[in-house]
Amino acid sequence: MKKLKNDVNLSRQILDFSNSDLSNVDLISQLLNIVIDFSGSDLVLIFWKNNGNVYSYEINRDHNIKFDTVPGEKNLYNSAYKSVISFPLVIDNIEIGSLSLMNKKDNYFSESEKEEYNDQAINIGFVLKNHKVQSDLKERVKELTCLYGISKIVERKNLSIEQTLQEIVSLLPTAFQYPEIAFSQIVLDEKAYNTKNFQESSFTDS
Repeated sequence: MKKLKNDVNLSRQILDFSNSDLSNVDLISQLLNIVIDFSGSDLVLIFWKNNGNVYSYEINRDHNIKFDTVPGEKNLYNSAYKSVISFPLVIDNIEIGSLSLMNKKDNYFSESEKEEYNDQAINIGFVLKNHKVQSDLKERVKELTCLYGISKIVERKNLSIEQTLQEIVSLLPTAFQYPEIAFSQIVLDEKAYNTKNFQESSFTDS
């Protein structure tokens, strides 16, 4: 009964993040902390494939967290860890990453524990899916809000073309995922209209 209660508590802790507005890094950091505290593993690792990239998140027993972008999933069979179990993270029947737990002791994970962590991998997949859906929805709302703002600027008959373009270019960064670091430029008839923080960059969207 104690084991069942602990399993339910673990599921509840993970699923509580289903409606979280945390960033991807903060969300996965919280999930890693929960899993390593519950499992007693020496290392817990999450790979997540998102928007064409593979991200690696790992936490050790001292709760030190590392985050990296990697070309592919790492080889988990490090000789320092004698017990390694890994489970796929699946969203809508598509594998989007994996959850791995590692310990330096032989045969550390029992069969029942393996089943439990497989269930938790399913829960984590659900949380990541819900988080992505909410994040995508927020981005669409920002884009629509920006378009509405542009339409209101265009309706203002008292503005010159130059004033209209300058107000529009100032509004555009609000539609981006990270508006605080976004900047924009409109070029018309070889004249440029920029946000105050505009700078030339290789990272562009047009």
